[in-house]
Amino acid sequence: MPIQVHVWSVGEGNGEFHEPRDLAIDNAGNILVADYDNNRIQIFTSTGVFISKFGKSGTGIGQLSGPSGIGVDHRNGNIVVAEHFAHRVQIFTLMANRFVSLVLKPPPW
Repeated sequence: MPIQVHVWSVGEGNGEFHEPRDLAIDNAGNILVADYDNNRIQIFTSTGVFISKFGKSGTGIGQLSGPSGIGVDHRNGNIVVAEHFAHRVQIFTLMANRFVSLVLKPPPW
């Protein structure tokens, strides 16, 4: 299979990045990217077509603050996100067609 390279733009729109830090592949073969300065996770098909995004800036449950690492638990499809500024790891699951954090309470700071 040939390797395909897709070049994205710098920015805040769908499919644009501001300091992408990490990526993971989910069970469907989609590419998940930790978009650090945009405080979100973007999801693309295996060929680089934008599918969706989740997360917004903040330190509350379900919000992201400098997502710098991402992984997928392939047993259940949950997405694990490490955040630089919030000093935490959140686990997201797909519920009713949106990603929801499984974190039950915010950190004590």
